[in-house]
Amino acid sequence: MTMTNEEAIAEIWKLFREERERAEKDRERAEKDRERAEKEWEREKEAREHSSAELDRRFRETDQEIKNIGKKIRSLAGSFDYQWGKLIEKLVKSGVVKLFQYRGIDIKFVTERMKRTKGGGTMEIDLLLLNTTEIVAIEVKSTLKVSDVDNFLEDLVEFKDFFPEYKGYHLYGGVVGLEIAEGSDRYAYKQGLFVLGVQGKKMAEMRNDLKFKPKDFSQELHEVNLA
Repeated sequence: MTMTNEEAIAEIWKLFREERERAEKDRERAEKDRERAEKEWEREKEAREHSSAELDRRFRETDQEIKNIGKKIRSLAGSFDYQWGKLIEKLVKSGVVKLFQYRGIDIKFVTERMKRTKGGGTMEIDLLLLNTTEIVAIEVKSTLKVSDVDNFLEDLVEFKDFFPEYKGYHLYGGVVGLEIAEGSDRYAYKQGLFVLGVQGKKMAEMRNDLKFKPKDFSQELHEVNLA
């Protein structure tokens, strides 16, 4: 039986909470392991003044263990954000076309995870919406922060260097967050970005009011090139 949008959203929020709780428990265990390793490291450090070759070896092993645990914690956080970012992309993609058509941008195509490499640098766009003259590049985060917005603004400045086939297109930007932190939605709005979310019966919703005028980043690039 096919779920309604409301049921799908409820199920996703349930999975999100369960996954976050699991990730938090994993991180807590990893933090405790790190604390234990750090205490061991301190004991070894004190004993090192009277060390033998064996104590020196144990000291190095403990130091390496701390580094490995730190990597594990970073990996857990990164994996959680990546998996939920992909899920949100699917949710937003299902309803995003009508939202932009309502705002006068007649989207014809939606592409996920466009990735390019140039000169040793890499750019990946989570969702790319376009027609024959306009592009909306969208950044998707499970938790949207101000730093995410700033990083994305930098990507928009370099977008057509990585995707030269879209030179001549009007370029707009948008951000999506299942959760919003640090007032990043208001900050993104002020930077001229569309702000989308997932809430209620809708798979995606536009959080910009009707007074909002999106920034055309292609115009900014043109002005920079003329300077």
